[in-house]
Order: sequence, then structure tokens, then C-alpha cells
Amino acid sequence: MTLIEISVVLFVLLLLTSLLWFAARSWKAGSDRVFCIMQIRHMQVSMRSYTHSSPYQPGQNLSQAKPPVNLLNELVGPGKYVPEMPRCPSRGIYQLGDNVVPEVGELYMRCSLAATRRHEPKDYRSW
Repeated sequence: MTLIEISVVLFVLLLLTSLLWFAARSWKAGSDRVFCIMQIRHMQVSMRSYTHSSPYQPGQNLSQAKPPVNLLNELVGPGKYVPEMPRCPSRGIYQLGDNVVPEVGELYMRCSLAATRRHEPKDYRSW
């Protein structure tokens, strides 16, 4: 083989390897996005389950309830709706709603990467 043929073969191999690397990175980013959205959904469903089994209504501030209730402590912890506080796989930060039960169609938990990496569901009105 000549030096040119060897160079062409190496170039093609490097090109295929780089394409595979970019495909793996985009697959990882997509799976992280889906995992983050599923965690937001799980927290939303947990919050709705808690409020359906309690006397609280959407829009109610639980800090003013008698006795005051910390919504996060009621949702997250061993033996509760969510065993531990979720973490974004892409190192985003979750912002929780205050101690207010969100209205139907509003999210209780949002990811800081929602705007830049689409870490937010497209439609969550039924959640």
C-alpha cells in the first residue's frame, strides 16, 4: 500500500470515530433530558397525590395552615411519596414551588436547564 492509501484509510476511520462520538454525546444529552422530565413528573404526581389525600386545595399556602405544613417535608423522605430529593443528571438545579400547592397545570418543580437544554415537558396541563 502506498502512503496515500494508508492516509485515506486513517482519515475515514477517524471520521467514523468522530461521528460515533457525537452520536453518543447527543444520545446522552437526550437521555438526561428525558430523565429530568420524568423526575419533574414524578414530583408533580407525588404532590398531587398528597394534596388529594389531604384537605388542601390548589393555590393554598400551607405556611398559613393550622398547623403549618412544610410541603417538601411531606413529599420527600424515607417512606414518603419520593424517597430522596431528585437531582438533575445534567447538573441542573431544581427550583421548587414555595409552600403553596400549585394550581392544576402549573409545575411544582422546575429545572434550571429548562430554557437552555429543554429540561421541561412540552405539555404538563394534565399533571
